[in-house]
This record gives sequence, C-alpha cells and structure tokens, in this order.
Amino acid sequence: MDKSLRHFAYYAALILVIEGSDLPYLIEVINEIFVNDNGFYLKIIIQSLFIRQPSNPTIVRQIFISLHKNIRYFTQPSVWTNCKEILELIFTLEIEQITSNIQNTSIKITKSYLMMIQNCTEDLEVFLKQYLIEFINVENNFQHNIKEEHIAVIAKWIIEMSIGLFNPIKFSIFTFIHNQQFPRVQNATFKALNSIFIYHLPRKEHII
Repeated sequence: MDKSLRHFAYYAALILVIEGSDLPYLIEVINEIFVNDNGFYLKIIIQSLFIRQPSNPTIVRQIFISLHKNIRYFTQPSVWTNCKEILELIFTLEIEQITSNIQNTSIKITKSYLMMIQNCTEDLEVFLKQYLIEFINVENNFQHNIKEEHIAVIAKWIIEMSIGLFNPIKFSIFTFIHNQQFPRVQNATFKALNSIFIYHLPRKEHII
C-alpha cells in the first residue's frame, strides 16, 4: 500500500475508534500504527483518546494495552486527562499488571500505565482522593500486597507529576502521611518517595 494511503487508513481507523466503532479489524490496524508510524504523525489523534469518555471502552482498553507493549511509542502520548473513565481504566490495567507480576514472579513488567499521563486536570482531584481512600479501606478481594503496591504506584505518579511540572502536590497525597487512619497509604507513600529519590541519591543515602 502507498505510504500516504496507509497513513490515511491509520487516521481513519483512529477516528472510527473515537466514534465508538467495534469493527473487528480496527485493533490490528492500530497495532500497525505503533510499529510503522516512525514519525509519530498520528500522536495527536492517539492523545485525544485520553481526554474524552471512551465510546467503546473495550477497544480503547485494547489500544492502551498495545501501546503499553510498544516501548518506542509508549512514551509519546504524555497527555493531560480530564476524563474520570480513562483514569479508572488506567487504574484497572495497573491492578491487572500488579496481580500478574505477583502471580508470575519469573516475568515482571515494571513500567506503569500511568507513565502515559503527564497530568490530570484539577477537577479530578476529588475523584482521585476518594479513590485512594476507598481502595484502601473498602473490603474487596485484593490481597494486601496488591493493594499496597497499587497505591504506591499512584503515589509515585502523583509525586513525579508534580516534580516534573514544578508544581506543588495537587492531589494532597501528603495528607495521608499525617493521618493515622490510613497506615497502608502512609507506607505506600514513603515507598513511592524512596523509589523516586533512589535515582538521585547514592545508595547509602536512601531515605528508607
């Protein structure tokens, strides 16, 4: 296929995804994009998937999984999101990855899905705080180590996001450090801080 026609097909496939199409061949075309779009010409269209409520969550989920597997394209989105549904989807994928890592110790994937998101809009602050509190305190079927690791990943993302943008912590993650009601979140927050500073301090100076 001619290169210009191929890129048009890629563009058309992404537009169909945005509009909620569930045509079975779309995910195959999207996978080709991550391999063949060497100039990242379609990055802006892919970024738009992060800023709107997905019309077809199933295929958007598949796209995020494919994007996560493609190291070269994975770091490209770097988007802001204002969509609670997208953040919930990312959190679900994070939990699945953590669970898989714990159950399959021989094969571990360490990069977080949250690395694709540079920041969240302020209107998601209430949702994010509530999510952290409920995930720790509401009874569910997650093992303790899965819950704690999930919170640590989110805490690290929030802290790194604030450092990278030279902004104060927007989502009040440090309020949990002083609140004895949430000891698991306290521990996870300290773990997140240590995992960040480990790259900036000599080994003997780690804070934990």
